[in-house]
Amino acid sequence: MKKILLVLMCLMMCGCYDYKELNQISIIGGIGIDYDNEYIVSLEIINDKKTSEGDSDSVKTATINGTGKTFVEAFNNAIAKVDRDPYFYQMQVLLISENAAVKGLNEVFDYLLRESKINNSFYTVVTKDTTPQEVFQINSLTEPVASSKIVKMLKDGSGDIKFNKNDEFDLLVGKYVKQGIDISLVALEMEDGEIAFNHMAIFNGDSLITFLNKDDSITYNLLTNKSEGIYLTSEDNVVALFGNKTKKEFKDGKIVITFTADATITEVQDNIDFKDLSVYSKLSQEFSKTMQENIENLIDHSRNYNADILGLGQLIYADKPNSYQKGIGLKVLVEVNASINVNKNGITFEVIK
Repeated sequence: MKKILLVLMCLMMCGCYDYKELNQISIIGGIGIDYDNEYIVSLEIINDKKTSEGDSDSVKTATINGTGKTFVEAFNNAIAKVDRDPYFYQMQVLLISENAAVKGLNEVFDYLLRESKINNSFYTVVTKDTTPQEVFQINSLTEPVASSKIVKMLKDGSGDIKFNKNDEFDLLVGKYVKQGIDISLVALEMEDGEIAFNHMAIFNGDSLITFLNKDDSITYNLLTNKSEGIYLTSEDNVVALFGNKTKKEFKDGKIVITFTADATITEVQDNIDFKDLSVYSKLSQEFSKTMQENIENLIDHSRNYNADILGLGQLIYADKPNSYQKGIGLKVLVEVNASINVNKNGITFEVIK
């Protein structure tokens, strides 16, 4: 909310807009796209208003919907319903429903990338078992703008699935058009009326294929260096991973994936003696094996879905572009090496009972 108010103040202070002009624009916080026999485009509009004379400024939102046979037609019909000039430069998020994602991304990505009135630094999310319209209508006392809440949770939150700079729209499209890689997007769902992020939506080409389960989604985020402080469980022991690094290379006709991380113990079996230094070595071996199995499971599942979300084919294309064949990254031999160093930082020597 503070960010929106700051933007409004800046607009009033700069030469581009005076107060009269500010009253003539509608700031768009997010765009939603759904599909049900036709496209449904939703615009989250942010307005700065005072509830009564003397009250402090407050941010309120409204949602306007437009429909059409194509995304562009629905988008233009939604804009036509906005009573002031739509201002897209502060747009934060693009929400795409499952149905719209299955329909395909080509038209949406092509139009938004070329539209000069829309910045390309927003983030893209797939809604799972809910619609963008429903998400935009969520009311929150702490963050009344749904688009801002989504981005804040995924950039600054403590969850297992997060955004980073490489998820912004222009870089996402750059990945989308590359040879040898299929994109994946964060999936948003509702749990007891609250926004939650537990899955990744994976694509083959421009169409949604399925959602990764939570374990695969966490492994994917770890491999792409998006998440730290993620909990990894092995038997009855739990550690938090930090400083995770992933290296992928194509050599000797196979792809080698190497994952390394440090870990601190958060939960252990009662019979573990922390005074025995060999415990840390055993736990390191245990969690390294678990992580290796998790990576191998993710690769197997992505092959079953025919989606090269780790960009294995991209490594082959970079090395031998002339002999590259589409889908080869899902067929080549992959060797996985995982090394997790469990240390005693932040723990006591005995389990509290």
